[in-house]
Amino acid sequence: MAIRVEFFGTVQRRAGVAETALVPIEGKMRLGEALAILAARFPSLSGHCLEGNRMAEGFAACIDGKIFVDDASYELEDGQTLLILSSDAGG
Repeated sequence: MAIRVEFFGTVQRRAGVAETALVPIEGKMRLGEALAILAARFPSLSGHCLEGNRMAEGFAACIDGKIFVDDASYELEDGQTLLILSSDAGG
């Protein structure tokens, strides 16, 4: 299993893909670890959408389309979907 990561809007254009996957070790990964991996995997996100292991101002992380999180220590679980989007996206 893996954590599915979906990119929307500006983030998707910068990443060049709509989604990717992260494979957690032992079933869990912290949000900060996931963001650091994404920043390394997609350098075009670093400094704009992501700042190291945190979301840049104006961008948000949402778990399974239900809960917005910004705590780098938040534990993601295998099988969850992490949505990365501009905080002004939506309807």
